[in-house]
Amino acid sequence: MTCVVVLLCSYNGGCYLAEQLDSILRQNSCQPTIVISDDGSTDDTRELLENYAAGHPQMSWRPGPAQGFVCNFFSLINDTSISGEYFALADQDDLWLPDHLARALGDLETVPAGVPALYASRTRLVDTGGEPIGWSPEHARPPGFHNALIQNIASGNTMVFNRAARDLLARLGAHAMPVWHDWALYQVVTACGGHVFYDQEPTVLYRQHGGNAIGAVWTMGSRWYRLRMLLQGRFRLWNGRNLYALEGVSEHITPESRELLQRFMEVRQRKTPWGRVFGLYRLGLYRQTRIGQIGLYFAALLKLF
Repeated sequence: MTCVVVLLCSYNGGCYLAEQLDSILRQNSCQPTIVISDDGSTDDTRELLENYAAGHPQMSWRPGPAQGFVCNFFSLINDTSISGEYFALADQDDLWLPDHLARALGDLETVPAGVPALYASRTRLVDTGGEPIGWSPEHARPPGFHNALIQNIASGNTMVFNRAARDLLARLGAHAMPVWHDWALYQVVTACGGHVFYDQEPTVLYRQHGGNAIGAVWTMGSRWYRLRMLLQGRFRLWNGRNLYALEGVSEHITPESRELLQRFMEVRQRKTPWGRVFGLYRLGLYRQTRIGQIGLYFAALLKLF
């Protein structure tokens, strides 16, 4: 049976965690191993984890680094004592649909073991009670490094990836902490010649509530929040951190991706606004929507990318 290890991070998640764990245990393709890192919960999360671990030998939990959710995920990703053929990321408050792992493995198992591969899917947006309230957007343009450099389309709570991808991400995390663990994985796999499968069929119910570490990026509130961050220079800061983190896997980056990285870094430093805009245009970098593409060129005009 294919070995899948679920890496789940928790923090004060007692309200929803049991439903999520049950949905993971009910997967119809395999019985995954579940490793949980709890980042210092003060509610009943740890008691709940103890009870579940006592009744499910394939599940274990441990204290996290207490430095935020990105560091918490990397504490699991970088841990070489956690071994498996495939790895899945999970948030504490979502619900997996029964075929989530089956659909992921159906794609990932077509890729040779030594080639990095990543699966992600759309999500169904639900409220605190689990009632549907929307969908994540469809992405018409294909995944690739030309997209990954300036946008993440792969939601971390849907990600499943093979050991080769995990090893690359661990090397990156040991070098420098990126802004987001999921965006970093999308960049690493595409930069190093891997395969990305984006499933247009939702496989995860993405719960929206006031305690989300990151809310759905396609809601109006999140879009205005990200516009403010763009104008504050956060997007440029994020790109700088991502570029630095990618140095951790530099020897695995394909020649084509390495050339694109070098040209992208050069365009970011151009002094004239139109030089930056035309530079980006010639590089062929793309976001998934026309509005997003216009926003990218706007950021280039103001040197905010």
